[in-house]
Amino acid sequence: MQDYETMIDPDQFPGLTNFEKLQNALNSVPPTGAIVLVPSKVYEGSNLTVPSKVRIVGANGTVFRLCDSAIGAFMPIDDRNDVVIENIVFDGNMERQTDADVSMVFIDHGCDNVLITNNTFRNFRYQAIASDFSMLSGCTRFITVCRNLFVDGEGAAILLRGGYADGEYFLENIEIYDNILCNLTFNGKIGVAFASNCSITGNQIVSCEATCSGSIAIRGCKNVYVSKNSISKCAARAGIFIEANMLFPNKGTFLIENNRISGQVGEGFSLSGFRGVEAEITLRKNFFTQNYGFDIETTNVTIYVYANIVDTLEDLELSATTVAWGNQARFGTGYTFIQSRAR
Repeated sequence: MQDYETMIDPDQFPGLTNFEKLQNALNSVPPTGAIVLVPSKVYEGSNLTVPSKVRIVGANGTVFRLCDSAIGAFMPIDDRNDVVIENIVFDGNMERQTDADVSMVFIDHGCDNVLITNNTFRNFRYQAIASDFSMLSGCTRFITVCRNLFVDGEGAAILLRGGYADGEYFLENIEIYDNILCNLTFNGKIGVAFASNCSITGNQIVSCEATCSGSIAIRGCKNVYVSKNSISKCAARAGIFIEANMLFPNKGTFLIENNRISGQVGEGFSLSGFRGVEAEITLRKNFFTQNYGFDIETTNVTIYVYANIVDTLEDLELSATTVAWGNQARFGTGYTFIQSRAR
């Protein structure tokens, strides 16, 4: 995290509203960078322009509220580098939004080194933190989203979508860790698509809905690590869902380990598709219990499945191309070894 000598207080800048004062403060950030210390007030608006080399730090009680009928994002980050956003309460003003593309923070392509940490996102519609498919502005790299709370929203908490063409990914080096998602409806999930080198670890997802997707959803990515996430009491197609598509194949190495998935209205883990997996995918040492659908479902794809714990043998739905061994079924308080086989 970058520290800068220059400190900026938005209250020292002109403007008819708090939002205008904040915008003028951000406009004053020098090329060498600055820390903008945002007072404990409500800043209502949209399309706040953010410079490069800035730390935007809220006080306790600082609220960024999306204005009525906003178009776009509260804070679009477009072709910027070295941006930190921390300790802000983002209020999506959900009841008064009509634009399907509205979000709280939108990371456009061409960005480098963006950190979003220790914030609260609440009452949002469509997306809290998002990026788009556009490939026109170049590659976005080193995006970290960590230690945030997403609560009482209607849409995706984190939906980072890159692009892929001619073997090149336009979204790289993504870290999403130690976030909490709670009581999100419609599409409440962590989603990453068309990106390379992605790490999704230590997140808690509780009582969220993503009925057409997964609580953690991955599509068309290269080199993915998913570990130590806890997903419980969610209504999703699967707790962890990897979508295979022959037009946008998954590549490289996928490792899914040490996750706990329980009480799902859907599958625990699902990987399905045809001719859309070119990655080596391993599912190991995960714990599945009390899920309504299969604990592990693999269809028409090759995957290594071992040392997982499920409730019963019937909770494994493995295709003929699955290589599985050393999984265990749990009966009551005991454990029974199962020599799993593809079937």
